[in-house]
Amino acid sequence: MKQRFLGIVFACLAVFVTNAALAQDAAIAQYPIVTVDRVRLVRESDFGKRLFSELNQKMRDLQVENNKIESDLSAEELALRDQRKTMDPSDFRVLAGEFDVKVNRIRQQRKELEDEILQENNSSQVKLIQTAAPFMFEIMTQHGAVAVLERSTVVLDLASIDITDQVITRMNADLGDGVNLPKSE
Repeated sequence: MKQRFLGIVFACLAVFVTNAALAQDAAIAQYPIVTVDRVRLVRESDFGKRLFSELNQKMRDLQVENNKIESDLSAEELALRDQRKTMDPSDFRVLAGEFDVKVNRIRQQRKELEDEILQENNSSQVKLIQTAAPFMFEIMTQHGAVAVLERSTVVLDLASIDITDQVITRMNADLGDGVNLPKSE
């Protein structure tokens, strides 16, 4: 009789513990697949906002430099035009050709600088997404999901399977603007 009573007590405890665990899991909705919006991660996370701000500053700095160079080249072109009046046409053509080569070289250099800034930005965004991966994984598993899809690739879904806000909240809390993360090589 005592064994039977203990068996019933243990069975009741097992049911209670199982129900408590299920109730705790029920607080987080369970989905086989969740989605995340990578664009929002970049635009709305503190880390992404810092990256965007840095990109804008670099592009503004580049534009200021470009404007200065353009002003200098315009002045040089005007001076060259003024010299044309007193120069032999063949001598002027040589100077004009050298000026054109200089302008094209500078344009190419400036374009390369812009491309470097944009490539650095792309690399930073990749790092942001890689940094977000553990947060996405943790939230995905809490929802019982087996995959995270890019939200823009999903044709139809329930808004509730989008975990972007949760990822942003966790990233902001744990990483802030990401400035203290180790630099990637």
